[in-house]
Amino acid sequence: MIFELLSSGMKSAWEKASIDLSGSEIYSFSLFAASGLRSIACAVNTKRDLPGLVHKLNESEKETLILLQDHPDLLKDYQRNRPDISLYAEVSACEWAHFYTDLKEFDSIEHIVHEMWERSHDSSENVNIVEELMPVVIKAILDFRSSITESEDILLGLQFSDPDEVELDRMIQVSSSVNSEVWHLKVVKAWKQES
Repeated sequence: MIFELLSSGMKSAWEKASIDLSGSEIYSFSLFAASGLRSIACAVNTKRDLPGLVHKLNESEKETLILLQDHPDLLKDYQRNRPDISLYAEVSACEWAHFYTDLKEFDSIEHIVHEMWERSHDSSENVNIVEELMPVVIKAILDFRSSITESEDILLGLQFSDPDEVELDRMIQVSSSVNSEVWHLKVVKAWKQES
């Protein structure tokens, strides 16, 4: 049931995005979830939005560098670990401008996942709901990919809103299953910089 809801929800979000962003070339379309898959949306970005996003992130970084000037140890650490802003903007759903959250399919998934978490708390078994659902998520994204007729390769995947190390690994695992090699390498480079 979750497979059908995910696949259908992604298709509904794609249809809405195609209408809302008519005339803009969509290059990224990702499931975007809170920790534990407790809420799900689709995040979308376009080639037209990308330069403005990169500019905004560059301006934010300038402000950060100014704030860190009086703290050389923090500045050095920041400069050593800072991501490539263009790459980060391109592959980081949390920065994108377009989110599709008001989909009945995703509301149904959230209800099912909530019940799964409740049952796992009441059970003496150690069940990892997210791990259990990862194959379903991958299958749904691949099903969605087969339904769109885009001639150009787009970035797909699952991203968590504030990923920990385990969630970063899951994001990369999903990427390796659903993205072209070019996109997957970008995802790995962007997220491995941050970990």
